[in-house]
Amino acid sequence: MKNLLKGLILYSQSHSFYSFLENHPEMGQQVEWQAVKDSGLTGKQLKQKIADYDLSILADENCFNAYEVVKYRAVGSHFLKYIDLVSNQQGTLWGHSIFSEVFREVLLKSIQNQDYKGAVIFLGHSPLSLPVIDVLARFGFVDFVFLEMQGSGAEALTIDKKQSGLLGVEISQVDSADFIQSEKEYSFCFVMEEKYPQQILEDMSYFHFLSSNSLVFDLVGDSNFLFKEVAALGVDIMPFASIREIWAEILARRVDELASKLSKMASATK
Repeated sequence: MKNLLKGLILYSQSHSFYSFLENHPEMGQQVEWQAVKDSGLTGKQLKQKIADYDLSILADENCFNAYEVVKYRAVGSHFLKYIDLVSNQQGTLWGHSIFSEVFREVLLKSIQNQDYKGAVIFLGHSPLSLPVIDVLARFGFVDFVFLEMQGSGAEALTIDKKQSGLLGVEISQVDSADFIQSEKEYSFCFVMEEKYPQQILEDMSYFHFLSSNSLVFDLVGDSNFLFKEVAALGVDIMPFASIREIWAEILARRVDELASKLSKMASATK
């Protein structure tokens, strides 16, 4: 019987994608996965944990902390300080940014023949915003705005001025009061939170920040955001179910490629 590699799915929040992965048939062909919820790990603690596995899928703040301990990074992970997949190649940790690949595919499927330009708004915060900004910057988007959420905000600041300069983008934050008074419309809008406070929902309900040419991306899958009301206005929505399908497909493919590589390396050293 073929020996399976050891895989870790490490996340600290109940994002539906990671529990979905545990039962995804394509993920278990070469790797035996263990899902662990753990938060607040320091870089050293994270390194100790992932060092015991051949492959580690990371989520939440773990994607930031991995940047501190992973020695080598695949192309696309250098500027972002964001890593969501780690391969352990004979004791050397390599970092990858899979969601960069995922969102590029999502974007190409979403925009089709339309030429989107203009500002981008993130309704809240998530580490996923980093690969999204990276991809959109390559498509010529430069103006990125984060709607501040109570008890949140650090994620938006993980792209420092140096990184912003390298990517050629401007990143700013807006509070709820300024948000409701602004007349600015956004080409792309990203839903990043599961639970928006009632006051924020009321501020959003005017939809002054969207136009019929806007596109809303659901990066959560289980949010109290006003999707039905947005759809009723004729604004297009990229649903999480579609994003999840692309995400799982690309992740499974990359895991399969890395697992094959690791197995060959192990065989060569025997």
